[in-house]
Amino acid sequence: MNITKREIIDLDGCPRFYWLSRFQKQLAGDKLDQMTMWMVAGMRIGEAARKEFSSGRMATGGPITLERLNDIPEVLFEANFEWEGFTTRADVLTKTPEGLVITEVKGSKSSEDGVKPEHILDVAFQLYVIRKLGLKVARIELMLLNANYQLGGTEPLFVRTDVTNIAEEFIPEIERRIPEAGKLLSQDFAPDLEHHSACKPCPFHRHCWKDAVSSDVMYVPRKQSKAIKELHDNGIVNIRQLDESSLKPKSADIKVSRAEKSPNGLYINPDIVKKIPTGLLAFVDFESAQMPLPRFVGDGVWSEVPFQWSMHILDTDTGELEHFEFVDVSGADPRPGFVKSLSERLDSLGKDWKVFHYSPYEIASLTRLIKRGVPGAEQLRELFTGHAIDLMKVVEENIYHLDFWGSYSIKSVYPALIKSNPYDGLDIADGASAALAYQEATEEQTTPAKRAEIEASLKEYCQLDTLAMVDIYRFLWAEAEKLSD
Repeated sequence: MNITKREIIDLDGCPRFYWLSRFQKQLAGDKLDQMTMWMVAGMRIGEAARKEFSSGRMATGGPITLERLNDIPEVLFEANFEWEGFTTRADVLTKTPEGLVITEVKGSKSSEDGVKPEHILDVAFQLYVIRKLGLKVARIELMLLNANYQLGGTEPLFVRTDVTNIAEEFIPEIERRIPEAGKLLSQDFAPDLEHHSACKPCPFHRHCWKDAVSSDVMYVPRKQSKAIKELHDNGIVNIRQLDESSLKPKSADIKVSRAEKSPNGLYINPDIVKKIPTGLLAFVDFESAQMPLPRFVGDGVWSEVPFQWSMHILDTDTGELEHFEFVDVSGADPRPGFVKSLSERLDSLGKDWKVFHYSPYEIASLTRLIKRGVPGAEQLRELFTGHAIDLMKVVEENIYHLDFWGSYSIKSVYPALIKSNPYDGLDIADGASAALAYQEATEEQTTPAKRAEIEASLKEYCQLDTLAMVDIYRFLWAEAEKLSD
């Protein structure tokens, strides 16, 4: 049985996640796009790091051993090491007269706060295995993205930090973890299920908790993991086990409790009618990509690049609904066109209008565009925020359906309220896959036909996000009218 450095690091988390990640990764389901995005980013960062070692070559053949050391080049990429079932791979292996230099490349930004503990565990495991093979390690270093780097500037893209001494200090911790890892991985079945602090965001959540019901206290929105575990440990699993009179009047617990008692699983605040505006309403959604390596002069590492917006405009007096959009996958910087086109469209609405967005993301994105110095971004944010309503906040404060399963994401709210899922069957069905698609579309080697295909898929997806907001608004308005009758 092979044990890798990833598995040594993951021992800090949930044992069940640890086992499933090794043996049943496919059960991660629809969270795989997010995992793929980070994998693609890691590959691109690794490629960039290798360019810093001009004489390097990719490893071929079997694992590196003491006997093979003289036969390998001075600099080797992706060098494998194996010792008694433990495997590790060095991003960069450099031979020097003093011994081997191991360089581990990470996608994290450099920080004045030092290196992350999981990074030290990573290199300590490498040091442990390589030394067990009888190989001399002169230095082990982390190669991080430079937080001060800007494309076109004078700072280097990467910063290297010698972590040999601190990695040495972690060797006893590696030795402590090895038996534990072996014990877990030798099991034929996943460890027993119990609530863990990382359960909700876990990619295996739906698998592990497939028998849970939506009125489980675990699905009370915003409830802290510690509080959930305390309730479970005390035998309180379902919201109906809590005395409603003991719950805070405006708490999420109250909403879930009342939804659970409702015949249709829906709770609506009687005062919602006061929260639903009418007239000329815009519904806006942004799509952006986090670029680990900057594409445009002046950008730093992990720069945010908004490349698309969609807007539906609803006139509640006439019922007229129009759609407008912007997307730029040409490979040029999309941000100036993004800001200009959105500003013009909002300006065209006149003075008496509201704009719905879903979550604080859009306003935060505009703030980052100002910091980046994109022309017109400050005026756009002022115009946007002067008319903005966060539809997610309206939903969160006034409504709860048991089929939300504790989430106010539009991907949870829409099917619960509208009883359909417009994203089924789409080539691009979430923000992570949209970001990956944008990066593929703007690669130099992408053909015009493929770029056009991606652009069409992006338009289809983003348009559905704002149309979904319109449908949610209409649902809320219809419910408000029922309550006011």
